[in-house]
Amino acid sequence: MLIPVGLFGGPRRQGYRLTRTIFTSAIRVLSGLCVLLWASAAMAAAAGTGGAGVVPSALVTTSAVLPSIEILSQQTKLTGTCGGATLDLNTFINVDSQASADVKLSVPGIGAIEEFTDETGSNVGPFVGVYSTFHILSFGGGLPPNTPITITLTTFTGHGLSGSKTFVSTLQFNCTTGAILYLASAAPGASAEPIPALGDAALAALAGMLALLSLVALKRRRIARR
Repeated sequence: MLIPVGLFGGPRRQGYRLTRTIFTSAIRVLSGLCVLLWASAAMAAAAGTGGAGVVPSALVTTSAVLPSIEILSQQTKLTGTCGGATLDLNTFINVDSQASADVKLSVPGIGAIEEFTDETGSNVGPFVGVYSTFHILSFGGGLPPNTPITITLTTFTGHGLSGSKTFVSTLQFNCTTGAILYLASAAPGASAEPIPALGDAALAALAGMLALLSLVALKRRRIARR
């Protein structure tokens, strides 16, 4: 007995309907899995205090370390400094009466263009708070426009750079525009920030999503061959 086979009749029609049903269900499941993946990633990124929102940069400090001098991201005196004029850094200082700091200015291809010791503890300590007039001495100038200048503040526990090194803050900026190119502050040997990763639930969801995609692709391939 002959059985009609065609796009709109017989067993072929049933297979088409079944495949369409599987495909539609798979799309719904995949949408749910995508939501789960997104939620898992968001939870991983916002763990702890990560969801607290953006804090004004003047308050975002790692200077709980004692002693420490941290260069802040809000700077207003960096523009037009290629000529070497004295400038003021906006900093957060947390020192006792003993701390000191090595202050170094350097330029790529030239090296150090100015370096001096600041007796921070003797000058202002004990002190904890924003200090917006940390003076950087004149370095003679003569730099080409847009030269990147790097300022490194290294804090020590004792007078005259004695004792142990407790904190390093580094700022690189464009001497023409004042744009900050790089800013980092940390205690020596501090570990790097962890890279966000998917949790176990998200990995399981990803595996399920890949399996469903493979199933749908295989089913469509079989239908196409008929």
